[in-house]
Amino acid sequence: MLYRRELAGVNGAYSSHPSRPKTRCPHCGGGERLGIWFPRRKLEILDKIIAAGDVGAHFDGVDPRTLRIHIYQINGMFEETDWWIRSAGWGTKRYRLERCGRVGEVRP
Repeated sequence: MLYRRELAGVNGAYSSHPSRPKTRCPHCGGGERLGIWFPRRKLEILDKIIAAGDVGAHFDGVDPRTLRIHIYQINGMFEETDWWIRSAGWGTKRYRLERCGRVGEVRP
């Protein structure tokens, strides 16, 4: 379960440091979340998942295969953190952001 204190610095609403606001590149549309730079499309997916919270984000009109590939790549970018994106349940087509424990811990 995600709480606002855990999401400090994840999105603009809960910035962990007032001198470091959420910014996006005006040229490519990419931006930083959790200390990692994401390209525009991956950033849009991640922001939607963060905004959905525990319920999980549902992506209508997006090819499921393309979405799975993006989420797999985002999880690869999260490799050195304790965050990752998981399915909100078998067959739900919803995704949510979770903490997996310690950095380097084997993920199920």
